[in-house]
Amino acid sequence: MDQFREQLIKKFLIDIKKLISQNKFTVINRRKNIDFLLEYGLTVADIKTIVFDLDISNYKRGPTEDHNIKYKGMVWEFDYLLELSVDINVYIKIRYNPPEEVVCISFHD
Repeated sequence: MDQFREQLIKKFLIDIKKLISQNKFTVINRRKNIDFLLEYGLTVADIKTIVFDLDISNYKRGPTEDHNIKYKGMVWEFDYLLELSVDINVYIKIRYNPPEEVVCISFHD
C-alpha cells in the first residue's frame, strides 16, 4: 500500500470517529445487520465501539461510489475480527457524506 493511500485511510478514520463522537452516526436497519446483532447480543453502542477500534490494518477497500445512486457519499469497507465465544470476521461498510454524516450500511459476518 502506498503512502498516499495510507494517509487517505487514516484521515478517513479520524474524520468519521470525530463525527461518531458527536452522535452523527446511523446504522441502517437492514435484515442482515439486525439478525447479526441479535444472534450475538450486540447493540448500536457496540458497533460504535468497534468502529472506533478500526485502524488501517482493518481496511479492505474504498473509497468507492455508493452503487445506490439516490445516496451521496463514498463507501469504505473494513474487516474486523470480533472475539466473542468464537472469533467472527465482521464485514463493515461505511458511507461517509461530508461534512456531517456517517452511515453504517453493513455490519455482519
